[in-house]
Amino acid sequence: MRKLFLFLLISVTVFSCTDLDETLYSGISRDNFYNNEEEVTAAILRVYEHGRWFFTNTFDAYVLEELTADQMVVTQKGGHWYDQGKFIRFHRHEWTSEEPEIYGTWRGAFIGVALSNTLIDELGALDYTEIPGSLTPEMQQMHINEMRILRAHYYYHLISWWGTVPISEVSSGTPPDPSSREEVFNWAVQELEEASALMPRQNYRDGRGRLNQAAAKLLLARYYLNSEVWTGVPRYAEAEQIARDIIDGVYGDFQLDDTFYGPFVHDNAYSSGEVIYGFARDYTYTGNYNNYNPFYHYQAPQYFGSIGQPWNGFHLQPSRKPPVRGVDYPERESHPRFVPVEDYDRTALEMYDWGTGIGNPYELFHDDDLRKQPFNFEGPVGVDNKDYGQVIGMFLEGHQQSPITGQTGIGSNEYPGQDLFFVDFVARASEGRDASDTSQGEEISGIRLVKYPVYPASFDGYMNADWVEFRLAEAYYILAECLIRQGKPGAADAINAVKQRNFVDYGPHAYTDDMLDLDEMLAEWGREFLGERRRRTDLIRFGKFTSPWWDKDQSPETRELFPYPARVLSTNPSLQQNPGY
Repeated sequence: MRKLFLFLLISVTVFSCTDLDETLYSGISRDNFYNNEEEVTAAILRVYEHGRWFFTNTFDAYVLEELTADQMVVTQKGGHWYDQGKFIRFHRHEWTSEEPEIYGTWRGAFIGVALSNTLIDELGALDYTEIPGSLTPEMQQMHINEMRILRAHYYYHLISWWGTVPISEVSSGTPPDPSSREEVFNWAVQELEEASALMPRQNYRDGRGRLNQAAAKLLLARYYLNSEVWTGVPRYAEAEQIARDIIDGVYGDFQLDDTFYGPFVHDNAYSSGEVIYGFARDYTYTGNYNNYNPFYHYQAPQYFGSIGQPWNGFHLQPSRKPPVRGVDYPERESHPRFVPVEDYDRTALEMYDWGTGIGNPYELFHDDDLRKQPFNFEGPVGVDNKDYGQVIGMFLEGHQQSPITGQTGIGSNEYPGQDLFFVDFVARASEGRDASDTSQGEEISGIRLVKYPVYPASFDGYMNADWVEFRLAEAYYILAECLIRQGKPGAADAINAVKQRNFVDYGPHAYTDDMLDLDEMLAEWGREFLGERRRRTDLIRFGKFTSPWWDKDQSPETRELFPYPARVLSTNPSLQQNPGY
């Protein structure tokens, strides 16, 4: 089964959406396709392939959901990463309707909707009993429901990002008039309630890369969790019940991983019982992780033993203020590079204070938290080349002498010839400056996140981890938040069940219900789901998205929605621009 899936994945990957100007056809002629079960499966996987591309291979969606929030940033690093100032604008909530990422995300999402609609029409017109293979009418309904759930997945983000959008249920014809956010919400919820009932109750390992009942229900719980913001009507009781049912195994047997890294390792589709649904990946056919090239320094291959040429772009927003020339290192005041690696001490620098749960992503983690250690792994990697070993930490911070390869990264821009190190502040320290904003980065700026372990290129599982879209830990966190919002007990038990795996001795760090208010709940969402493309939506739900954080002043509430892309407004006069743009 695993080999068949990979074969079909390979066969559809050649059509992957690397070109957003691809032509969309109204349907595939049944005269020359759907001749057997394998062709039906390939057509279905083609729609999943677009989802994999949209959610994991582009960073348009990542820009909208993470770079507008308080944890990740792309700083300008000298002559690198200015890009006409767009990343600075996204960070400061100053984006415009002309941003290519806003248009690319809109178009990519509606391409996914169109592909889903095409398959719904095409599959619905087939007679499965006449197709060679083992297809049945029951499987036909399940396949159609998969497409309905995928379509609702796109709409989850569409109404989060834009609010009022057209509901498209057909594969051809003129674009429908836009519907209000509440109307789209109600339609999508009904779609998910109906479609999920006929989905298989199975683990992810038994249906890799394909939706299951638990995934559909968890998506529905996401809708209910955000209902108060999107419709004005709180639906926390509904979200709570779904979360409880998922945890209790009503929709499939899933288990929390024993480790923080288990859901993200190279063989996560088969080794982690926490994964509910992910987008299938295989390095040979799908390439690097979406968070490899943008996240890591040019010298990352020396640290990981990996291949390729990363771009040195994304990193954590700073938790600390930069050293002040003549104050923090007075003995080096006249030195042109006054913070060399041997002098850097993160804990000696003043920490920012934006309020509980906001900003300071690295310092959100307690020093005892296993995730806060520098990334490494131990175990049989390189011995039998089959196991991932024990992963240690998920950050690159400080001196970059690799415990994996033994090599030390060397600076190439502001620090040529010097040992590479990453600092938890942003400033042109190499030039003796202490101003800190998005335009003042340099090659060492910012701690790097390693959410998905990066293995040596010689390892059999190199970059093969599926991108995890739904995992069991989210059900526990939804349950906890809903309990807090309804004034019910038990939130601490839900968070402790997940968080205990991150400490050698969790006792001193365990929550009680009176310790876990909404501010701390937001901080917990930030810790557990750091970098998982959800932070903007979480901040809005907690009323914090317009708050100040590093290099961002209070922004107007109208920034909780993006503008419709100018190119879309010029072709769809029924859309009225969102307020504030």
